[in-house]
Amino acid sequence: MNQQPTATGTGEADDIGAAIAALADRFGHAGRIAFEAHAVAPLVELRVGGASARVALNGAQLLGWQPAGEHEVIWVSPDSAPTPGKSIRGGTPVCWPWFGADTSGFGRPAHGFVRGVPWDVAWSRATAAESAIALRYRTTPETTALWPHDAEALLTVSLTADTLTLSLTTTNTGISPFSLTQALHTYFAVSDIAGARVDGLDGCGYIDAVGAWTRHRQQGAVTFAGEVDRIYFDPPGDIVIDDGAGGHRIHINASGSRSAVVWNPWIDKSARLGDMGADGYTRMLCVETANAADDAIALAPGAAHTLTARYHVTRSR
Repeated sequence: MNQQPTATGTGEADDIGAAIAALADRFGHAGRIAFEAHAVAPLVELRVGGASARVALNGAQLLGWQPAGEHEVIWVSPDSAPTPGKSIRGGTPVCWPWFGADTSGFGRPAHGFVRGVPWDVAWSRATAAESAIALRYRTTPETTALWPHDAEALLTVSLTADTLTLSLTTTNTGISPFSLTQALHTYFAVSDIAGARVDGLDGCGYIDAVGAWTRHRQQGAVTFAGEVDRIYFDPPGDIVIDDGAGGHRIHINASGSRSAVVWNPWIDKSARLGDMGADGYTRMLCVETANAADDAIALAPGAAHTLTARYHVTRSR
């Protein structure tokens, strides 16, 4: 396991500098993969062919992606302050090893326990066409008090000039089987939520979390005129966010998944969250590649499962 010092938010500049230097020496590639200080833990920036992506080691959270010749695709709230033990509002928080609210009765955090903790760098690579890095998290005696299983999560982030791929591989390293739900909870930037829509889910069944967890079937595109929080089942290979006035389409291709979540908190939920900003909900929507609800994954000892989301952008006009 590749260990490195991490920033603690206590002003330990020497430790932060040493951590970044060690990471750069072991995993950096000149002009392609670089490390820098970022709030509570180092951040890695990937570059290739005019494209860039930024990933915080705290929570293995994607914080930015800009394909070559395009605007920023990922939304991050300017009102969300990095805090130890908590993810930033926006980007791609990793929900693992459960998705959604805790139903165990043990007071566990929603969406698992890896979003606000440091991950280790497992490996990096840079070729003529790709820059990539893999971040790893292993359960500990402390986490088994929350979730009594031994497991490893490996998030691989791969960047080309026009495509970003996130792959989350879970391996059961223990002696007993377990079941997990999870999600790559990506916040996509849109010019105006009123004119945005999600294509590709027509005919899919879904659970409406806003509507008392009732089940429905999608008719046409998903549009937004209020809070939307839905788990869709058996989505197609290509889900598309049409940004409307923004003139671009964000394509989401998934594998290892039979569910997808579409979410926008709208006005009242944004106010309750407290870190969305006054009009943040108008500039974002989430399409999450997931194993959620009925789409739970069972893993025997030694078995592994990979959840993958691949993103690219095309122009709608």
